[in-house]
Amino acid sequence: GSGKTRVMTHRIASMVHAGIEPGSILAITFTNKAAEEMLRRTLRLLSIPESNDFNGHGFFGSSALGLEDDRPVLRTFHSFCARLLRRYAHRLEPYTSQFSIYDSADQKQVVTEVMKELKLDRTAFPPRATQSTISQWKNQMVSPEQAADQAATFKDRELARIYSRYQELLEEQDASDFDDLLLLVVRLLSEQPDVLDRLRQQFQYVMIDEFQDTNRPQYLIAKLLSHQHRNLCVTGDPDQSIYSWRGASPDNFNRFREDFPEHQVVTLEQNYRSTPQILEVASRLSGTEFGHRDLFTENADGSAVRVQQLHDERAEARRIADHIENWLDQGVTSDEMA
Repeated sequence: GSGKTRVMTHRIASMVHAGIEPGSILAITFTNKAAEEMLRRTLRLLSIPESNDFNGHGFFGSSALGLEDDRPVLRTFHSFCARLLRRYAHRLEPYTSQFSIYDSADQKQVVTEVMKELKLDRTAFPPRATQSTISQWKNQMVSPEQAADQAATFKDRELARIYSRYQELLEEQDASDFDDLLLLVVRLLSEQPDVLDRLRQQFQYVMIDEFQDTNRPQYLIAKLLSHQHRNLCVTGDPDQSIYSWRGASPDNFNRFREDFPEHQVVTLEQNYRSTPQILEVASRLSGTEFGHRDLFTENADGSAVRVQQLHDERAEARRIADHIENWLDQGVTSDEMA
């Protein structure tokens, strides 16, 4: 609630109003919903009618990546990578530009197929958990060969075998999972200098929202695109990094500082969403590793923050449900609850 997304949208509008070519701006966020909200706000600031340009997918224009467009490109990481690969995947053997993108159900089916082929027990290697392990390896840019080399137990060795065969099957089927979309773009930008040069010439200004949610491949994509022109702007809060289980790394803030030593830090300390009571608690829990922040708000006082200790997650769920039921009985509307 400190205005991070507002920073992004107003920065885009400010650059366009200052004469910077709109098509040279690439803004990336994490969810379709966030991309669409950022797009709506930017359209309003640029006085562009929403109905003419907004297509429900969180980006401007209709041409691939906006490379021939004169509008800023606003996308999610995966959308940006998918569109880029549709144009260039044929450069990455054995893929073609008509490759398939496998969703979670497709991935589970491939994992199950691999386990049958390797004669492994589903109870010892549950497909969904196995799929999650493979995803974690990919988010950390660990190859099947590296996973096998690092395996310390029998289970680790078998998981690495599954990973290796899983990846072979994807390539045989000309298919990518969501993690591969990122890894293939890192490979594309690293192995195809003409593609990297073209994208660097196109996108002179790269912006990333919710930077605390980036994993290693996502940071490398941003670094590769920005290394030459040095115009990388990120917004985020390391204390809000809660997606380590899917590869998000607040260490990317430190990588950013090292790779772009000329950076400037702007701290957003005023909160527009929470009560003073909430911010007092938040201030005590945050700002340890990345520097202290004095959070404040001009909002009116609210009720005291309550801490409830419960036996387990089921008791916690029941208590939350009880609170919601009581508030509904008191006439509180459901859209006031989160």
